[in-house]
Amino acid sequence: MRNTTEKLAILSLSLMLVSTYSISAVLPSMFEYYSGYSPSQVDILISTPSFAILVMILVNTWLARHMNERLMITGGLLLLSLSGVAPIFSQNYTFVFISRILLGLGIGLINSKAVSMISERFTGNERTALLGYRSAAETLGNAVLTFIAGRLLLIHWTQAFFIYAFGFVILILYLTFVPYKTGKSKTASAYTPSHADAPPVLSRYKVLMILFYAVSAGFLICTSSSISLRLPLLVLEKGYADETQASTVLGVFLMVGIISGILYRRLVSLAHEHLFLFSVLTCCAGLLVMAQAGSLPVLGIGAVISGLAHTAAITCIFNGVPSHLPAANVHAATSMVLIGCNLGASSTPFITGLASRLHPGAGTAFYTCCGLLLIVGILNTVFNKIKPELAISVNPEQL
Repeated sequence: MRNTTEKLAILSLSLMLVSTYSISAVLPSMFEYYSGYSPSQVDILISTPSFAILVMILVNTWLARHMNERLMITGGLLLLSLSGVAPIFSQNYTFVFISRILLGLGIGLINSKAVSMISERFTGNERTALLGYRSAAETLGNAVLTFIAGRLLLIHWTQAFFIYAFGFVILILYLTFVPYKTGKSKTASAYTPSHADAPPVLSRYKVLMILFYAVSAGFLICTSSSISLRLPLLVLEKGYADETQASTVLGVFLMVGIISGILYRRLVSLAHEHLFLFSVLTCCAGLLVMAQAGSLPVLGIGAVISGLAHTAAITCIFNGVPSHLPAANVHAATSMVLIGCNLGASSTPFITGLASRLHPGAGTAFYTCCGLLLIVGILNTVFNKIKPELAISVNPEQL
């Protein structure tokens, strides 16, 4: 029982990792409130935590030498929760901007650990299942928080920021159920590596593999961030829904990804090394349906297709890292992939803005993301043919 509660508490750390865009349904109201600022300046209030997360991930390895795991996670959750709810009390642009930066720093403190703790503490089938559940937990948290933010929007747009108070609940779970130290176990050596032991030097192709994983993850996160930013504007532009209904569709996009996370092991056994490519192409199909949708039900169908495939593709990346690298290199490689994720998230306003300038309309961002994902899919197919060690895949025999 203790092992189960420990796993649940570790998984709960992922519930708020991608909550940056959970309040994106308030964008139309924020555009109106901050009418003296340009749309891109208002977009940045939503996306700016991604820059701070990126900075924190870059210094994460250095911080780990001076802060133990418990201090990093406790400090991160406190900073996340306190700064997250701050815009409720003041809507001054500068104040909100600073609070969003602090929110990103808080998420950045726990980001790498929430992923690497699983790879460090567990192995084999248990690790693979938990990585799938972690993706499901991340998706579930984002979906629930997005849905709650949409309901709070009915009261006032500032109340949507109250969702970040959930970080206090996660902090209690972590402090209560995750032991400060673990005894010797089958994963103890991975969990408590000696700092005197240098990680093995990776070959050039392993380094290139990590870079490709990071770029691919960045494109995928840019896709989900673009959906979060532009979906409310898309439905208002086409006139078949309002911000609250758009928030519900966003929740659907995120919620269905839980199915992919839970069934991930089964999907790998069925599709093998082709799962990533299949997921990317399916996600593109869903994006096209959403961009072309003329009604809320059709939009919802596109959200279901994209949500299922998007989570499967992301999980392929995070499960591929420990599948193809020595345990001592997993944390650093995971941090590199997370850097790619946050570069993708932080660049979203600029990419969507550029797309809108090239061709006006909220739907342009969806077509742009299709192009980015097709690039990843083509590269992965080429790598599978000429240099398989670079491609994103998981060997079912290693599960």
